[in-house]
Amino acid sequence: GHFYCDQAAEWVLPAGTYRLKGYRGPEYRVASRDVTVATDETREITVELERWVHLAKAGWWSGELHIHANYGFG
Repeated sequence: GHFYCDQAAEWVLPAGTYRLKGYRGPEYRVASRDVTVATDETREITVELERWVHLAKAGWWSGELHIHANYGFG
């Protein structure tokens, strides 16, 4: 599954190994790491996202062109 968060998230997980992936849209590289959690362990993990391009500085801006043409158009 996936979720959205702003700056931080907190989970309570059973012991095990998990794969954590962080995304922030197409201007950033995906950060991925495996995390092992032991029983009764508290962990703090920081994920640094690397920006590989800054499209706004190059004059490109994202937009929403999504429509539902089947609604109210005959």
